[in-house]
Amino acid sequence: MRVQLLDERIKEYLKKNYTTSVGKFDIYILFVERGLKWLKENAKLGFITPNLFLNRAYGSELRKFLLKDYSILQIIDFGDSGVFKAMASI
Repeated sequence: MRVQLLDERIKEYLKKNYTTSVGKFDIYILFVERGLKWLKENAKLGFITPNLFLNRAYGSELRKFLLKDYSILQIIDFGDSGVFKAMASI
């Protein structure tokens, strides 16, 4: 979902209430932040997301957020595996 297409009031709300909402971010960034904040102590959370936040400017605050307060057990990059190949044609 392209945040840039949202109403200005919604964008301002997101920027005000999510520390990871920087630049031209994608909404999945905020899902990760919210999901982590809802976790109980010693709980685990998994997401399937694009890996763009790992090296794009808009992912910088999410990377900081993750490294500061959370332990990452594993990152699996499905990249060229073809796992999502059928989805690409939809």
